[in-house]
Amino acid sequence: MLFNAAKSNFRGGLMLLISLLHFVSMAQVVPTNSVAEMEAQLTALVEAGSKTEAISLAKRWAATNETMYGFDHTNTVTSLADLAWLYEGAGDYTNAKAFYERGLRIREKILGLEHPDTAESLSSLAGLCYTMGDYERAESLYLRSIKIREKVLGSRKEGFAASLNDLAGLYERTGHYVKAEPLFQQSLKIYEQIVGREHSYTAASLNNLAGLYYHKGDYQKADEYFQRSLKICEKVFGQDDLHTASVLNSLCALYTDTGDYAKAESLYQQSLAIREKVLGPDHPDTAMSVNNLASLDFHVNQFA
Repeated sequence: MLFNAAKSNFRGGLMLLISLLHFVSMAQVVPTNSVAEMEAQLTALVEAGSKTEAISLAKRWAATNETMYGFDHTNTVTSLADLAWLYEGAGDYTNAKAFYERGLRIREKILGLEHPDTAESLSSLAGLCYTMGDYERAESLYLRSIKIREKVLGSRKEGFAASLNDLAGLYERTGHYVKAEPLFQQSLKIYEQIVGREHSYTAASLNNLAGLYYHKGDYQKADEYFQRSLKICEKVFGQDDLHTASVLNSLCALYTDTGDYAKAESLYQQSLAIREKVLGPDHPDTAMSVNNLASLDFHVNQFA
C-alpha cells in the first residue's frame, strides 16, 4: 500500500537481546550527552540506505539505554524498537521478531495490557507477522491493538484509524474483501475528520480503498478513488514527487486492465519522468517504470 509509513516496531527476544548486548562492549557505549546525536546519525543512515551501519549504531544505542535505565524501561524499549525495525527492513525477520516480542513483554509489564504504547507494540508485531505470512497471528494482534486504542484513545484518533487500515489490508491480502471494505471506509472517514480531506493520510486511505476496488474488479470505483488520491498527492507533495508517481503507476495498471492503453501510456511516461528526475536513470524503481512502459507497448502491438 501507498505510504505505509515507517512505524516504530518493537519486537524482541530475551536471549537474543542478552547475547547482543553482551557482545557490545562497554567501550562502545555512547555517553549520555550524545544520545541526541545518535538519533540524528541513525536517521541520516536510514535515509542514506546504509542498513549495516544503521543497525550497528542502533545496537550501541540499545546498549546505552540498557546501561542507563535497565532492561525493563520505556527508553530501552524505544531503542529496541528502532533496532527491530531496522532488522525488519534488512529482511532479518528472526531478529526483528525477537526484539518486537521482547518490547511487547516489557510494555505489558511496566505499562499494562491496555496502554496505548502496548497497542503500538502489538501493531508493530502484527505488521511483521503479516510480512512473514502468519496471517492468523497478525489478525489476532491487530484486533487486540484496535480494542485497546478504541477503549483508551477513542475511535476518532489517528492511531485507531491506522489500526483499522492495517487490519483491512490484512483482510484484503487474504481475499476477505467484505471484511476489508468497511474498515478501509471507516479509516478514511476518521482521517478526513481529524486531519482533513487534503492530507497525505487521507490520500493513503483513498489509495488503499482504490486498490481494494481494483482487486474486486470494481474499476469505476477504483478509478474514482485513485484520482482523488492523485489530486491530493499532487497538491501536498507536488507533481514531481515519488508519492505522485506511485499513484500514477496504480492508475496505469488500472487503465491497462480496462484496455485504455492511451491513458496508461501517458501516465507511465509521467511516472517514468518523475522517477528519472528524482531517483536517476539507474535506480531499480526507474528501471521498473521503463519495463512497465515497454511491457505496455509490447501488449498493445501484440494485440493490435
